Amino acid sequence: MRILAIRGRNLASLAGDFAVELAAPPLAQAGLFAITGPTGAGKSTLLDALCLALYDEMPRLAGAPKVAVVPGADADERLNADDVRGILRRGCTEACAEVDFLGHDRRRYRARWELRRARGKADGRTQNQTLVLTDLDTQQRLGGTKTETLAEIRARLGLSFEQFRRSALLAQGDFASFLRARAQERAELLERITGTQLYGELSIAAHRRARDEEDALRELEQGLAALEPLDESARAELLAGHARQAEALAVLEARHLALRRLADWQTRSRTLAIELAEADRALQQARAAVDAAGPRQQVWQGIRAAQPLRPVVEAVERTRTAAEAASQQLAGACQALADADAGLRQAQAEAQAAGERHAAAEGARLQAAPQLARAHALDARLADATLHRDTAVRLATGATQAAEDAQQTLAGLQQQIGRSEAAQAEAEGWLAAHAGLDALAGQWPRWDAAFRQLLDRLREHEDARRLQAQAAHEQTTAAAALADAEQLREQARAARLQAEAEAGRLAAALAAIDADGLAARRRALAVRREALQPLPAMVERAGVLAAQAQALAARIDDWRTREQQLGSALDAAEAALPALRARAEEAELAARRAALAAAADVGHLRAQLEDGAPCPVCGSGEHPWARALPALDRLCGETRRHADSLREQCEAAVASASMRQLQRTEARTRLAEAQAEAGRLAADRADLQARWQQRPAGENLPGDLLQPGLADALASRLAALKVDVDALEAQEAEARRLAQTARQAQQALTEARAAQETAEAGLTRCRGETERIERLGADAQAAGERAACAAEALYAELAAPCSGLPAAAARLPQAPAALHAEAAAAVAQWQDAEQRRAAAVAGGAALAPRRAAAEVEAARA
Repeated sequence: MRILAIRGRNLASLAGDFAVELAAPPLAQAGLFAITGPTGAGKSTLLDALCLALYDEMPRLAGAPKVAVVPGADADERLNADDVRGILRRGCTEACAEVDFLGHDRRRYRARWELRRARGKADGRTQNQTLVLTDLDTQQRLGGTKTETLAEIRARLGLSFEQFRRSALLAQGDFASFLRARAQERAELLERITGTQLYGELSIAAHRRARDEEDALRELEQGLAALEPLDESARAELLAGHARQAEALAVLEARHLALRRLADWQTRSRTLAIELAEADRALQQARAAVDAAGPRQQVWQGIRAAQPLRPVVEAVERTRTAAEAASQQLAGACQALADADAGLRQAQAEAQAAGERHAAAEGARLQAAPQLARAHALDARLADATLHRDTAVRLATGATQAAEDAQQTLAGLQQQIGRSEAAQAEAEGWLAAHAGLDALAGQWPRWDAAFRQLLDRLREHEDARRLQAQAAHEQTTAAAALADAEQLREQARAARLQAEAEAGRLAAALAAIDADGLAARRRALAVRREALQPLPAMVERAGVLAAQAQALAARIDDWRTREQQLGSALDAAEAALPALRARAEEAELAARRAALAAAADVGHLRAQLEDGAPCPVCGSGEHPWARALPALDRLCGETRRHADSLREQCEAAVASASMRQLQRTEARTRLAEAQAEAGRLAADRADLQARWQQRPAGENLPGDLLQPGLADALASRLAALKVDVDALEAQEAEARRLAQTARQAQQALTEARAAQETAEAGLTRCRGETERIERLGADAQAAGERAACAAEALYAELAAPCSGLPAAAARLPQAPAALHAEAAAAVAQWQDAEQRRAAAVAGGAALAPRRAAAEVEAARA
């Protein structure tokens, strides 16, 4: 971390803008410099600006009480004594502090602290300060709130405010605090300032690594101490055993591969058997489903056969609907005609009554002609008669109109009757033209049922043919499966015979091996090897112990000699030390006396001595030292130097004696340790010799462990023993291999027998399936023949009624379904013509009475 610049405005005693550019000339090349000035010049304010921009705190406020003692611009505003906003210069509306610094990541940053008054006025309330951090290289603003910005600044400085003010910034009176800080705190600060934390971390890591390595080394040494290295014979034996195990593993792996292949073959065989059984079940289910779907199939075939008749049926329905509508219209017309006839008759009656009244009125008028005198009396009656006449005229007019309507109704009825007669004639003409369909249409339900039976028999015949073809295909497949099953059975039988032969051969080979003899020989060899194996190590250990005892004896002699030499030197030094101390004490006493003689008070007394006058101290009349002050001073110096030299010699002699005493003590300790080690070695050698005395008596080994050639003799015997053990192990391995091979052969024999039984069962199933397929083919052939016979009978039965259809004799056997559809359509047309003729006849019969009535009414009108 490095401060590059300090800037600010209106802070405490510094009015206006100020700047200290530490990275620019001349300060950049100044090295060490000082900022001086009188009290109140603003020296501490520069440090306050630095801390405000970086930490929003000031060193001078540390420990200030939290009481409102700083008045603001507003009379009601009072700031606490520890509030940094109190640094705003009185009468100013804003203040700022800005610091450019180089972070520990070697990037340049700018921290800016700002403070303003409300509304930009000097009497405005002091607002909260703001803090901004900017990366000068990228101009990116870091942090959001003031707390986040402070965290970003601390992260880039690497120092907290307390660490900063104890290290990089030592305010007034704070240097003593840095010196009084604990050593750990000063070390941490100095590491942060100098950037040497890495070396501390490396030191800690190195210490931990060294400790871990020492622990690991101790563990390895303990492990090595607990383990005894194998000799060459044991190591060779282990390597040979490993090679034999590898060979046995290779044989087992090969055998395992062969058994795996055999197991895969058996698994495949069982899988195929299961799949064959599943196929059989699926075939049975399919056949059952076909049988169960027979009724639905017949219904569906009937529906499919009736599909071509759907347009005819729909046309019949439309014709029937139109006929019903025409019948309803005809009934309405007949009712209207009857109503018109009734109205016409009523109008004719009213007209006749009106004529009669008119005739009566005319007669009365003629009779009254002579009586004109009484005409005035009869005016009222005349007017009444006139009124009745007008009424009769109106009635006659209405009757005339009714007669005309009756004529129109009669004409309409005659037209309807004409159409009915035309329809009847058309229907009779069509029926006459298709008279050949009379037999077919007359008993159509019978022939329709015969057609359906014919189509069913033909389908049954076709199904039988399909079943025959399927049975033939399945018979071919079953024959192939039967051949495969027979081949599989033969293979299983051959495998069983081979397995039986192999099992017999291995059983004979096992019977030829003397397992008990091999076991007894192994036990004997194991006992001998167990007895001989520790002996080479004991011989080697005896040699090592002898060499160690020899080396230890030499060390004991050396330490004993050194102890004696040090004892002699110490005795001589202790003997010379009293004399040296006495000389040193005498010299010290003389030096003190000389110093007393040269003391100031003695000099004062010496100055008072007079020649011939007695000395007040000694009473002598001669005063040889009264005037010899230089010589006395020289004598005092020489006496002091001599005393100091003797004292130093005495101290050196004491130190040398102490050193020799320490060396002698160490020599005695080392001598005792060596003697104790020699005792332990002697005990070990005695224990080893006792163990050697327990050696096998039959080996003819010497009683001295250190006899030359003993190790070679033991090695040769162990090698011969190893050869015997290897040969025995080879025989045992061969026996085990034969036993394992025999067990495998027996297992293979069991599996081969099971495979043969499975093949026999599969062959039996294949034969049963072949017989079932043959029966199925025979049944299908018989069903086809029955269906063909039934179809021939139906052909003969349908030939006569279908003779009215075009080329019916040729089309009936070739396309019975199409002929059935054509016959159904023709019958539908025949029935439609019959219905139209019957409807026309019935309509004409119904319209005849109405037409007669309409003619009568029209004539009457």
